[in-house]
Amino acid sequence: MIDMVLLLKSSRADKRKIQLILNNRMTQTLEVKPGRYQRLKATFEMNEDDRHSGLHTICLVPATCQAGDTLRVRSLAVFPSEFDPSQDAADMDTSSAGASLVRTRMEHSPPSRPAPRFSLTLNSAQSIISCGRGWGARERHYRWTIGRVAELQMPYQSGTESELKLKILAGAFIGDWAEQARMAIQINGRRIGDLSFTGQPSEQTLILPHEVSKAGFDRLDIIVESPTSPVSKGLNSDQRELGFCVYRIDIEPVSVTLDQASETNEASLPA
Repeated sequence: MIDMVLLLKSSRADKRKIQLILNNRMTQTLEVKPGRYQRLKATFEMNEDDRHSGLHTICLVPATCQAGDTLRVRSLAVFPSEFDPSQDAADMDTSSAGASLVRTRMEHSPPSRPAPRFSLTLNSAQSIISCGRGWGARERHYRWTIGRVAELQMPYQSGTESELKLKILAGAFIGDWAEQARMAIQINGRRIGDLSFTGQPSEQTLILPHEVSKAGFDRLDIIVESPTSPVSKGLNSDQRELGFCVYRIDIEPVSVTLDQASETNEASLPA
């Protein structure tokens, strides 16, 4: 058997069903929830011809489709159902077809997977796909969080034993009514800590709990403690409840080399 994992998003405002068709004969029906990226999994039973084939065909077919409907697919992965990266291939039972597939994968994989690295500049084209509810439009160097929760969907970050850190470059919407503002960070629904920012943009860091890094993740939420609209403070007519202007979000191993750091470190603000 093999597992197929997709990360996708539907433009529909209601639930919809899609069919995954493997090699023009095996079909799985999945339900897609509206409004945000979600991870879906389907399991297929492989026959002898499938196991020896070097090429597979995957079709994604919406059960119903209306004008203007879209499905955005961020990623698709196919791997043996029995695959366990923590198990040595030499210790596996190869009497089943599934185990044979696992052995093949292990022999052609590196001995250890690199720790995940994620980097997003909030005014980039990539942010159009990653930013869910709670974000304003792209501005010159950043995006504002709008309301209490700003959702961010990222490609699935595989579990790792490495220690990871989250870095956020941002500034708070504050004035004479506050010296700083606080945001809470959730990863896959688990609160991992709080960060405080002043009105001057700066970079703040959180260390991810080991159990979060080990389990893997694909979603980050920023919870804004006190969103405030400019109109409520008499500043202008903007009625949006602003929290933070976010420039960049990075997730990387705690111990990175100087060369790696120089490739991704853009903590300094644009001129």
